[in-house]
Amino acid sequence: MGQTILIVIMMLFFIREQTRLSKVSRWQFFILPLFSAYLFFNHLTTTIHLGAFLGIAVISLMIGFYQSRSLVVRIVNENRYFFVIDGRESPMYQKNLYSKSGRTYLIGWLLAFAFQIVIAIYFHGFNRGFFYELADVFSLTGTKAVWYAWEIYFVSSFSYLLFAISKSKRLKNALLKINQEVGE
Repeated sequence: MGQTILIVIMMLFFIREQTRLSKVSRWQFFILPLFSAYLFFNHLTTTIHLGAFLGIAVISLMIGFYQSRSLVVRIVNENRYFFVIDGRESPMYQKNLYSKSGRTYLIGWLLAFAFQIVIAIYFHGFNRGFFYELADVFSLTGTKAVWYAWEIYFVSSFSYLLFAISKSKRLKNALLKINQEVGE
């Protein structure tokens, strides 16, 4: 129960962050691909069907591409400090990089979840075990039966990251710490 509440809180925070401009941080872009990669490899079994594995990867890659379509990256001048020169306040600005993933990102998550349901029905049919398996995805200590669900989330979030980096040079520089100046 506690894990479900934690996941719901994380999802609500995540949705809010995608609908407004927020300051770019490495944590924001890397935590989801790393977390889902960990869970994917943790849930991976030796008895996977290669065709299903590759098909899921291709469709998840397309979902990640779709999610990156509405990404907006902007430089925002923020008033950080004031200096007093000749009795007048003069503001000092700092350039910060902000991003907003937008509607296609959230729709992509709904597509990934719907795709997960389709795959679960394909593998297990629509029975009682199907519902246990869906509940297993929302548990951090689930069984090894849901490797494909974590593959969907890993590949789609990692491909989103790659497409986002390829879409914006400033975002790439900020995330990979290539250049410390945001405005360049």
